[in-house]
Amino acid sequence: MRDWLNKWKNRISPEPRINRSSHLAIDMLSLLLFSLHNQPSSPQPTQAPVATTTIVQQTTVTKAKSTSFIPLGLATATTSLDWVDVETSGFSLNLKEDYGEGSLVSFEAFLRVNHSNGVAYARLFDKTNGIAVQGSEITVENTDTSTIVTTGNLPIWAGRSNYVVQIKSLNSFEVTYDSGRLKIVH
Repeated sequence: MRDWLNKWKNRISPEPRINRSSHLAIDMLSLLLFSLHNQPSSPQPTQAPVATTTIVQQTTVTKAKSTSFIPLGLATATTSLDWVDVETSGFSLNLKEDYGEGSLVSFEAFLRVNHSNGVAYARLFDKTNGIAVQGSEITVENTDTSTIVTTGNLPIWAGRSNYVVQIKSLNSFEVTYDSGRLKIVH
């Protein structure tokens, strides 16, 4: 019976017979499974992508500002209570055309009052348009020493106009316009 049992056992689950070629196949299969198991799940590139950066350099060229002066007449004195022209002070100006967009204009003059008693006035007058230049009126008070007085930036009308310096006295004491000039920053 024992023989029969051994036969039956061999029939049901025979002993595996492994030969040399079977060992080789098992080794190859094990190696394949090992390499598949140790491989990352997604393919990895062999070289990392290179990030590129573009540098744009912006250069702003700023033209240096320059300053020009227009002399405005010779010394003139008056006792008039009304505006009188300084005859040698006339000039013509188209600010944008002559000096460029964005130019700034101011007026400066040396004024004095004889006997240090009163007020000396001076202003720019636009003869073409018949109006005083807004903000151009300057004064000195109670001084017989020639004193410089300067306006802020003046609003000059567009287009070419003819201008003149005008002066007057507050109380008929003699006032003197010693000299003046237009300052243009462009």
